[in-house]
Amino acid sequence: MLAALRALLPQKRRRAAVIAIEYLVTASPEFFAGHTRGAYFKSALEFLKQKHGKQNLISVALHLDETTPHLVAYVVPINAAGKLAAKDFLGGREKLRQLQTDFFQTVGAKFGLERGVKGSRATHQKVQQFYSHIGIKDDLKPLRKMDKFAGALGLKTEATIAPAKRLKKLFKPGQ
Repeated sequence: MLAALRALLPQKRRRAAVIAIEYLVTASPEFFAGHTRGAYFKSALEFLKQKHGKQNLISVALHLDETTPHLVAYVVPINAAGKLAAKDFLGGREKLRQLQTDFFQTVGAKFGLERGVKGSRATHQKVQQFYSHIGIKDDLKPLRKMDKFAGALGLKTEATIAPAKRLKKLFKPGQ
């Protein structure tokens, strides 16, 4: 991936230039239970190629190691003039909103997905806040450096296993 990135980057660029955009393409686990993930991800990949140019797509990986399959793609934001210009691709709320709409119209609608609420002011809550609302705050232990290191390697520790077990009991599939 680094070799592909270096090959595309212009010699001169701003020090703080955005050199790659990461896309995460996924849907709910329920969606994947009823649809062929291959067709969905192939359609999403075609969307990214059309939107940014096949030559600017430097890495694509399908992750099947979690409950919900997801595709991760990296795009070098080179515009028609051959310059790095992430702002041309993602600049401002309106461009991001339009990107989401375009993705829905091109990919999501074909597979029966719904477009998220336009202009939503929804915010994410902290994980501990969520856990306390569903009654498992007592199971939470502060993560130590070793827990975080293990997590980075894909390993689980007691501090991460206990809340996950409790969540599985609370949110059984189909509920």
